[in-house]
Amino acid sequence: LPIYLVFTMLSLFALVLLLVVPSSALASRSVSGYLIYCPCMGRFGNQAEQFLGVLAFARQLRRTLVVPPWISYGRPGAGIDLTPFGRHFNLTKLDAAHPVIDMRQFVDKLSPALWPAGSRAVFCHSAREDGTCQAKVGNPFGPFWDAFGVNFDRDEFYGNTAGSSLGDSESWQRNYPSNRWPVLAFMGAPASFPAQPKHLGLHRHVAFNEEFLESLNLLMEANDLQRPILGVHLRNNVDFSRACGTLLPQLPAGAGLFSSYQCFGPSSHLGQLSMKTCVPDDATILEDVNRLAKSLNIRTVFVATDFDAKLSLMKKAAPEAVKFVSTQTLGTDVFQDVGLLTLADAVLLNCASSLSAFVRRSRDAAGRPSNYLGLAGATGWGHDEL
Repeated sequence: LPIYLVFTMLSLFALVLLLVVPSSALASRSVSGYLIYCPCMGRFGNQAEQFLGVLAFARQLRRTLVVPPWISYGRPGAGIDLTPFGRHFNLTKLDAAHPVIDMRQFVDKLSPALWPAGSRAVFCHSAREDGTCQAKVGNPFGPFWDAFGVNFDRDEFYGNTAGSSLGDSESWQRNYPSNRWPVLAFMGAPASFPAQPKHLGLHRHVAFNEEFLESLNLLMEANDLQRPILGVHLRNNVDFSRACGTLLPQLPAGAGLFSSYQCFGPSSHLGQLSMKTCVPDDATILEDVNRLAKSLNIRTVFVATDFDAKLSLMKKAAPEAVKFVSTQTLGTDVFQDVGLLTLADAVLLNCASSLSAFVRRSRDAAGRPSNYLGLAGATGWGHDEL
């Protein structure tokens, strides 16, 4: 073909691409450099909240996000377990929203050339007592990076150069350009907790993969969990109960606690978290479960909990035909709990729990309604805002 025809065809193709693909999507694909971090705050729910902020930060900086595994904890002193993101979630769908790469793949295949040992800096806001980030001090920090064979050679305090705001992308790109800083490694998640309202919409890109969904269906079939299913999340371990009892009296008006925005909004404009909605008592649990079970002709109640499922309490007032199962009776892990709650026909969630907030966002994305313990049938903060 004549050269002018080649350029004409390329120009037409570029024009069609601009018309078909949103400019934000094109900008998101134009990335340079990588962002890697340790999801070292709390358990799955907290890590998932911060993941949305980190994803937003990587988009702002136009860097490929190195997706870490989820961290879970066994008994005290037993170390940590690492669960690859792709075991339960669709990494391909996430990559369609913004370029990502699994952490193991990055460390094993790309880091020897891009981020070789001997030149690895770790970022934190400011120095600790000894003048360093202490990036590998304590659990899970040390065990997490050790699992990937990563050691750091120097510390970078971004509070001195990029400012205290992670949202100042221009400052970050000016001070840490990708040609001189191909990898930005953070000792913890460069994101707030709870997630900022403007980042919650990114959850639609965090979807279960088909293999995991199929395993959930097989789990329900094997245990004869007949629909309609009511999922209940009880966050009643001693640590959570103590936190609610200690912190709630200290909250100023308009302030939230943990992920209470899901019920009362980011500035608590729909109400204030209370002990009844933070750690619902037996009477509240019984009333709410019975109300939904009767109104929806529920056949199975699944209780996801980190402590006491209260099955004997719920069975007292329920019809004999209703089957009750729990995390303990099914032997499920946190990912299966979240999956079953997401797939249930109806749910009663915990207003303050970040795990409940993850379920709420997943159900919103699937068009399924959510209810909350202690809210007397209210559905919490508006679905359109999430």
